[in-house]
Amino acid sequence: MAANRKRTSIPTDLKEELINRITVMKLEGENNHTIANELGMSWVTVDKYWDEILERSGVQIDAIKLIKERRMVTDRLVGKSIKNFYSGVSPIRDVAIAMELADKYNGVSASLATETPEKLPAMLSIEVQNVDVELPPVERQLEQVQY
Repeated sequence: MAANRKRTSIPTDLKEELINRITVMKLEGENNHTIANELGMSWVTVDKYWDEILERSGVQIDAIKLIKERRMVTDRLVGKSIKNFYSGVSPIRDVAIAMELADKYNGVSASLATETPEKLPAMLSIEVQNVDVELPPVERQLEQVQY
């Protein structure tokens, strides 16, 4: 089916709109395939447009700096929503929304979704041990004690 696709040129204003939408979605942490599906184009085209965006900017993106800046902004926003919840100004739903938006804005979930489990550090380690536990007295034992 892909061989039957006909190459077409798109108007400049539509291309600029697509480039703007790609930029926003990339900054939200979306990958090329997700962007392509949402915009109805191939992921190769998305990649090509993203390369154009980077070339136009003339600067290299410092990913670590970008992540740190976004983290600081979202930490403040989530902190403010939690403070508003505890002061009775806003409901808990607002905190959940703020956290979800912060996660999407930072791209943490999208980044983790692309990682394989072998590459991720251990986040939780649970160790089970046999421990002697003294159980509370059962009802019958309590009756014997009271009489």
